[in-house]
Amino acid sequence: DIQSGQGVVNNTYLIGSPQKTVVQAPWMLGKKPPMSYDAKTFPAMARKLTLLEGNADWKQLPGIVIDGLRA
Repeated sequence: DIQSGQGVVNNTYLIGSPQKTVVQAPWMLGKKPPMSYDAKTFPAMARKLTLLEGNADWKQLPGIVIDGLRA
């Protein structure tokens, strides 16, 4: 008779039958994610992503990746 813990939470990779696990990791990331609003390269990267969505100009993709790696 399971009272709690039944179901799947945050199954990002959509694994078919996940087992229950406990992961211990540092609470804070070492580096801010590039899409964080206060990352120093976010404005330039957001501008390029918007242009990519609007124009489908794939030539901008290398610049977006470079901005993400510099964050």
